Amino acid sequence: MLLFARAFQWNCRSQVRFLCNPLKTHSKELLRLVELYVNVKSFILKAEELDARLESNIAVIKEQRDALDHIMRFIGRCLQNDFECKEEDEEYLSLQIDKACGHLYRAGYDSLDGIIASVTVRIREDYLKDVPLASIRDVMPEYWSDYVPRLDEIKLKAGEHREQKDIGDSNGESFAAYQKLALDALRIDNAIRDRRSALQDHIGKAEDDADRKKKKEWKVRYLIPIIASVVGALAGWLLTLVFG
Repeated sequence: MLLFARAFQWNCRSQVRFLCNPLKTHSKELLRLVELYVNVKSFILKAEELDARLESNIAVIKEQRDALDHIMRFIGRCLQNDFECKEEDEEYLSLQIDKACGHLYRAGYDSLDGIIASVTVRIREDYLKDVPLASIRDVMPEYWSDYVPRLDEIKLKAGEHREQKDIGDSNGESFAAYQKLALDALRIDNAIRDRRSALQDHIGKAEDDADRKKKKEWKVRYLIPIIASVVGALAGWLLTLVFG
């Protein structure tokens, strides 16, 4: 009789576990997690591309690791023998998904921070380093009227979003607004990069014009007086021969 009771109890638990499918129960939450991961991953990869030395990615790696920890807790709880889809089990699983999303949001914010910072540095220290102001003015007048004010605005608004962000926001509105700032910074980066060839051509032409101007000035200042002196000396010598 005791053996039958235990067998019946085991069969009931097996039926409960069979009917209880946490992947199905939490499918919407898990789908949100996957979609967020795919979105954030694209910005993480872009941040790594811009920051070759990976100086700004330490925080991103930490947040990814913490997100993975909560995902493993979710999986581990589902695989425990006493898991029966009780209310406390469901609450625990939902909490782990929310925590994982929170860390992915943080990783996303950190990667977007890295993109904006890297774009600013690259424009200043790579694209436009040693480029004369006259070349920028002639080739890319929108740099001063559009790009510089917009980059300053992006950095200012990025700081505001960092202060106001709600990591647990299921709509991700603040994060979406932050993405737009980073994408706009990348647009400016691409626009300036595309004008580098024209800037170099302008610099080369300006240098050639400067060389020609220097040669002309040298002729006026030195060569012509020397020639005039030589001609004058020769004329004097000839006059001396003729009338001397």
